[in-house]
Amino acid sequence: GSDAGFAHLSCLTSYAEQKSDDNLQNNISPKEPFQICPHCRKNYLNDIAIDLANNYVSFVEAGYSDYPDVCIWAQTLRLESLTAYNRNRTDSQTEEAREV
Repeated sequence: GSDAGFAHLSCLTSYAEQKSDDNLQNNISPKEPFQICPHCRKNYLNDIAIDLANNYVSFVEAGYSDYPDVCIWAQTLRLESLTAYNRNRTDSQTEEAREV
């Protein structure tokens, strides 16, 4: 198509929430819709990964706080997204320092 591959965070979140609800009803991990792009099947990165992970935590706290596994998955995704962001940032800063 002619799109540039952009989507609103609220649209991605709405899709992920619906898909996660469906997954939970079918005993499938609800984490993937907040972690992986449904179009290209790659993990979300950087700010969008962090924002979606935070939204996943909010989604779980609002409707699934009685499910310990789901709560752990949400917090784990949040931690993974922050760790990856920091690692990518550190790598790029290291590379930039080497160039100087």
